Amino acid sequence: MEGGSLFNSGFLGASFNWWVGQIADDATWRDNILPGKFESADQIPGWGRRYKVRIIGLHDQGETEIPSDQLPWAQVMYPVTAGGGQGASGQTPNLRQGNMVFGFFLDGQEQQVPVIMGVLGNNAQTQLATKIGDGRVTNTQPGSLATSGNAVSVSGNTDTNRRVPDDDKVSTKPKPPGTPSASPKPGVALDKFGRDPSRPPTKAELNAAQSARAEADRLGETGAVREARIANATVAATRQEAEAAASPASPAVPGATKESADAVHQQSAADVKRLDLYLKKTVMLSPCDLPGSAMKAMQIDIENLTKEIDKVLQTVFDYVDAVSEVTSQISGVVGEVNGIIGGIAGIVGPGSCPSNAAGAAIGVAEKIQSLLERFAPKIAKYMKIIFNKIFEYTSKKINAAIGPLADIMFPNQRFQFLDMKIEINEIIKCLFSKITGGLVGQILGALEDIVDKCDPSGGRTPTSFGTAPFVPICSVEVLTGNVIAANMRDIDNTVGDITKSVETFLNDIQSGLSLLTGETGGIKIPDINGSIASALSFENITLDLFGCDLKPNCAASDFYTLQEGAGAAEEAQLPRPAEVNEAAKDPGPVTDATIKEFATPVRTADASTQRQIEQRTAGLA
Repeated sequence: MEGGSLFNSGFLGASFNWWVGQIADDATWRDNILPGKFESADQIPGWGRRYKVRIIGLHDQGETEIPSDQLPWAQVMYPVTAGGGQGASGQTPNLRQGNMVFGFFLDGQEQQVPVIMGVLGNNAQTQLATKIGDGRVTNTQPGSLATSGNAVSVSGNTDTNRRVPDDDKVSTKPKPPGTPSASPKPGVALDKFGRDPSRPPTKAELNAAQSARAEADRLGETGAVREARIANATVAATRQEAEAAASPASPAVPGATKESADAVHQQSAADVKRLDLYLKKTVMLSPCDLPGSAMKAMQIDIENLTKEIDKVLQTVFDYVDAVSEVTSQISGVVGEVNGIIGGIAGIVGPGSCPSNAAGAAIGVAEKIQSLLERFAPKIAKYMKIIFNKIFEYTSKKINAAIGPLADIMFPNQRFQFLDMKIEINEIIKCLFSKITGGLVGQILGALEDIVDKCDPSGGRTPTSFGTAPFVPICSVEVLTGNVIAANMRDIDNTVGDITKSVETFLNDIQSGLSLLTGETGGIKIPDINGSIASALSFENITLDLFGCDLKPNCAASDFYTLQEGAGAAEEAQLPRPAEVNEAAKDPGPVTDATIKEFATPVRTADASTQRQIEQRTAGLA
């Protein structure tokens, strides 16, 4: 009777019993393992990597008879390549709730010490339940045991730290069973109506075919013409139904995560994000023509901005953009299980913008505004190069106009004139510092005016599939001209004040100078407003020490991408200073946008510290 129920030799292996089971809700075993770093092994709440397993045929299916927390602990048998932990040789098991595992009982027929030997891989086409511990399958209620590793616990003790990575999110909207596909599986021969004969027709296809037959009867069509009408109507209904099911606005269904062992090459949201990153243009400035290079840089950044805005708008229509859009927040935008399992949900249908009340955490308009605020400083950085060139030109022309006046002055008057020139240069520098400090707000206001943001009353729609928004260089020329024109009044007023100050100084010393040289005339400073093209092509200093220095080889590239390498603008898309000059003469409206201030930490000072501050302030005064 060796190996029987009445005899137990105590020899492990004398009675080898196999089993197959399912790992229970992780709420019953995840606290056995600390999730982060810890200092001492005494802090570990449990004993090793163990799991609660509901063994088929041994434990009643469902929570009524045997709750999951009453199931036996299952040990894990590691492969020889993993080691046992000694000598720093070890691996951790990669098991999740819902996994179907198999193994044996270490205590034989006692069946109290199960050991997990392996895991059965899930198939990509298996529909996984999004809840665990709900008792949907019992001894009297058959069903599928397939459960997602990200399933929500019906006990309410779902792991709040669980986040599904982008590599585990599918890029196509999961569809309910029986939903037709616009692209049939490879190798499937369609019937005469353009349908996949392996599945039953849907209600929409039947209605479309019936309507097409009625129309053919009304027109008296027969034979091939009649069948062609019915086939076209059926195919159109199939495509329309498939597109509706793939829309982010369609009801959420399970299957939005990659949880299979066979579909390792299935495209994920991370793949889409990586491709967007690989194709994103990065600016490469050229020192040979800084103003022109800065304008091309603005064109590249505005193009990147337009593409991101288009992607935000596409989130209403295309699931792949909704799941890979970087400004989206998981909570509120995506469906069940922290916004992943159920798929994208809570987004309103085409033709209107999502709102917070509709379930979107951040509405389309708010996302676009966030993008504008993120790109405005980048564009202002390159616009500052333009104004630096105008500053150099203005300063040079003013000093060139007033410089010769020192030659006709008495020596004791020249130091006074030098002080005035220093003050003039400080005024010009202060003016352009003020202008460049306000560029972010002006550019943000200009971008808000030119970007057609989505609003509930109707707005811009995204580009068609497979295309990308194109930003011509003329739009950058107009933007540059508008921003220059918005600040030209301050520049003209400052130049006018400088002219009056110099003329006043000359009038004061006029009597003494006229005795020696006659009339001093006046000073003439060029009109800066009409010289924008000259300012952008102005070279302040040309360094040539030996007269035969070779000119540097200017880079031909304006940008690069991680996937395609360097690239440059076409000849027709090169910036033209003359066009900027014309735009500055007839500008569009540029309004300053409100810039959000950085949070300033505040510390409440005690009485003694406050007195010290007041004393120091009084001393400075």
